Amino acid sequence: MSGFSLRRRLALVMLFAFLLGLGGASLFYWIEVAEMRGELLRNALRLQAEVTLEAQAGARIAADALPPEWAVAYAQPDSLVHWSLYDAAGRQVGRSPNLLVTLPPPFGLPFGSMQRAHVDGRDIGFLAVPTADGGILQVARADLDSPGVVRVLSEEAVEFLFYTLLPFALLSMLAIWLVVGWSLRPLLRASQAAALVGPERLHSRIPAEGLPDEILPLVAAANDALDRLTAGYEAVRQLTADAAHELRTPLAALSLRLQQARLDGTADWVAIERETGHMRRLVQQMLTLARQEGREEGALATVNLARIGREVAASLLPLAEVAGRTIEVEAPDRVMALGDPDELRELVRNLVENGLAHGTGTVTVRVAGEGEGPLLEVADQGPGLPPGLGAAAFERYRKGDPASAGAGLGLAIVRRVVERHGGRIRLSPGPGCRVSVRLRPAGH
Repeated sequence: MSGFSLRRRLALVMLFAFLLGLGGASLFYWIEVAEMRGELLRNALRLQAEVTLEAQAGARIAADALPPEWAVAYAQPDSLVHWSLYDAAGRQVGRSPNLLVTLPPPFGLPFGSMQRAHVDGRDIGFLAVPTADGGILQVARADLDSPGVVRVLSEEAVEFLFYTLLPFALLSMLAIWLVVGWSLRPLLRASQAAALVGPERLHSRIPAEGLPDEILPLVAAANDALDRLTAGYEAVRQLTADAAHELRTPLAALSLRLQQARLDGTADWVAIERETGHMRRLVQQMLTLARQEGREEGALATVNLARIGREVAASLLPLAEVAGRTIEVEAPDRVMALGDPDELRELVRNLVENGLAHGTGTVTVRVAGEGEGPLLEVADQGPGLPPGLGAAAFERYRKGDPASAGAGLGLAIVRRVVERHGGRIRLSPGPGCRVSVRLRPAGH
C-alpha cells in the first residue's frame, strides 16, 4: 500500500517555494547589478571626459596637465582607460600612449551618450564630447567587469546568502516541521480512535476536536459511514437473534413429530408438511426483510400497479384454492405509479398471503388511480385486528393473535417497501382487515 508523509510533503513544498523565491530574488539582483554596472560606467566615462578635456592643449592632451594618477593610467600599456582626439575635419590628431588599436569613430553619435563595442577581445565603453576648437574628444575604458565590480557585488551577495538567508531558511524549515507535526497531532489521535472501532465498541466514533477544517468533512463522512455500518450490524444481529427465537419452536415441534414417527412407524405427513411450510415461509420472510434493510436507495421507474396486482393475485390462486378461499381483483387496465416492480410484487404478495393466513372469506385486491395518487387496497372478511393495535401491527413479530400461524413479519415487510417508495400506509377499522397503500404517481 503506497502512501506519503503529509509532514514531509509540506516541508518539501515550503523548501521549493523558498528556493523559487531565492532564485527570483537572485535574478532581480543580477539585473540590478547589471544596471548599476552600466550607470557606474557612464559616470566614470563622464568624469574621465571632464578630467581629460581640462588637460587639452590644442591638438593634444598635455600629460603634465593631467592629475598624476590619470597620466600614469593613460601611459601604462595594460591600463583600462584611453582617449582619442579628433579635429573639426574628423581626422584623428592624437590618442593616449596605451591605445594600440583604433576605436570605432565617434562621428554621428550623440554627445554625452555612452556606447559599447568589442575591441581587441575586450568589452569597451566609450563616450564622445565636443572640444572648444570644434573637435571631438573620445574617452574609453574597459567594462567594469574587469575592475571587479561584479565580483565585489557577487561576494557581497554570497555573504548575504550564507550569513542571513541560509540560517533564516534553516530556522524556517525547522519551524515548519514542528508546526506541521503539532497540527497533525489531532489527526493521529483521530486515527487511534478509529482503530478502536469494532464489534465490541460499535458506538465509538472519530473525535473531531482539534482537527483542521479541511479534515472535518472526511471525519464527518467516516462517522456517518460508521453509523450506517452500526445500524446494519445491529440489524443483522437482531435478525439472527429473531431467527433463532422464531425457528426454535417449529423445529422442536418438527423434531418431536419425527421422533414419534420413528417410534410408531407412521408419520403425520400433513402436520410435518405444515411445520416445514411454516419454517420455509418464516425463513423466506426473514431473508426478504434482511434484503430490504440492507438495500440502498435506487432509482424508481414507472410501473403499472394494476398489472402487478393482477399478476400476484393470479400466482396465489393455487394457495387460495387449497385453503378453500377466493381472490378477487378490482383494477382498471392501467394505473401508473413510481416504484420498483419487484418490491411492489413482494408488497402485494405479503398483503394477500396475510389475508389468506389470518382472515376469512374473499380476499379483495383493489387498485385505483383516483385521489392523491395510485391506491392499492387488500381486504379480507375476517374479524380484523384487535382494537388499539394500530401502527404497532407493522412492527416485527407483532401478531394480532399470538396463537395464529406466521411470524408477524408480513406487515413489517410491507411497511419497509412503502417507506422506500415514499408512500403512505394505513389500517382501516373492521369488519375485516383492510390495508391501504398510497404510492407516488408516475412522473413525480
